[in-house]
Amino acid sequence: MTGPERAAQEDARLAEAEAALELVWDLAKGRREVGSRLVFTFWAHDGALTLLRYEEQSGRRAGLPANAEPLTRQLRPVFVDYLRGHIGEVVLTLTRAESNWTVDYDANSASTRPPEAKTLPVSRRGTPAQSLVKALEVATRVVRLMPVPPDGISSLRAEIMLVDDRIIHWEHRGFQVLEGEGSPRFLSQEAVERLARVLLPFTHGVGQRTVSLDLEGTQRKGEPIPRVQITEARILTPTPPYNEDPEFAVEYRALHEEILCRWREGVRDGAELLARYSVEELALWYVGGMLTRGAGLLFEAASPTVTRVLTRGGTEAAGWLRTALFRIPKAERAVFNNLWLKVQMEGAEALSRAEKNKLLLLMNRVEWLVRSPPEQGREGNTARCCPSLLQEVSGWAR
Repeated sequence: MTGPERAAQEDARLAEAEAALELVWDLAKGRREVGSRLVFTFWAHDGALTLLRYEEQSGRRAGLPANAEPLTRQLRPVFVDYLRGHIGEVVLTLTRAESNWTVDYDANSASTRPPEAKTLPVSRRGTPAQSLVKALEVATRVVRLMPVPPDGISSLRAEIMLVDDRIIHWEHRGFQVLEGEGSPRFLSQEAVERLARVLLPFTHGVGQRTVSLDLEGTQRKGEPIPRVQITEARILTPTPPYNEDPEFAVEYRALHEEILCRWREGVRDGAELLARYSVEELALWYVGGMLTRGAGLLFEAASPTVTRVLTRGGTEAAGWLRTALFRIPKAERAVFNNLWLKVQMEGAEALSRAEKNKLLLLMNRVEWLVRSPPEQGREGNTARCCPSLLQEVSGWAR
């Protein structure tokens, strides 16, 4: 590793630590009840931090205001120094005292790394606007489904589906009034913002996953607005998407995380990002995306042969696609790479109608090639075989 690379990695580790400090304080700063407990479970991988679980417990009475400096002074050595070379689960417990927070942590190096956990620290700071907007939108809808009766308690469970750093869907899993009766009151905008703050750190993971949320609303005598508590937010253990080639799954996740890491750091030029990878690596990445993101739905009607082979997964499918990609002219392959990158990083819904049409045309080209004799589909002869398609996509080449 060169000096600049080591410096970049160190910057990324520090950025991860600062992001974790901000997350902890963001959820602690509004809690004044003495005895309140906040429990954070992270997966640490040599400076990369992934939140796996978050829990809240209520306290007894209101204490004095606390400020960030004493808490961050306790936590910074944990995130910056201790976790630098650690790999495993870390459980961080904050307990509210009269005017500050006490900190305890426990590390477990023996546990197995969850598939959604990062292994590469990311130097990006702050939250993308689109992630914040989506988290607030989902939190608003969840909170609207949680009325609380006077002097009562209600609970709600919801599940939030994510792909990489995108919230793509959510489902209501049940509401229950535990105590009280009468005309209910609804939670405030403050509850919406708190729930969104809990959701956002779960977007800093890899792949498809589901976050289960358990909320409890409480209406106390003399208080005009009910309070909300996130009793638990945790990532559910996903069903493995691969069932026959675990080595392929490991290779795909590692490559996808590397590309995702660069994407999160702000490299949005597809040609610049993908130029560093070989056709062999990209073929593996395409096949993995077909399986884990349901991207085959884009191509089922247009290219049934290609879709059928690729959605089987595994290294054989990746090798088959690699051979087909070598037969596509470089200009068209560059367009395909850039459009597929957008599908993987932002979802198929991010494609414009024109972009989707281009992608389908290119997959049709692959379908046509695999049905043609190899000598007709060799790179350099493709324009004679199918000139209209080459002309159609030439304006998209980078």
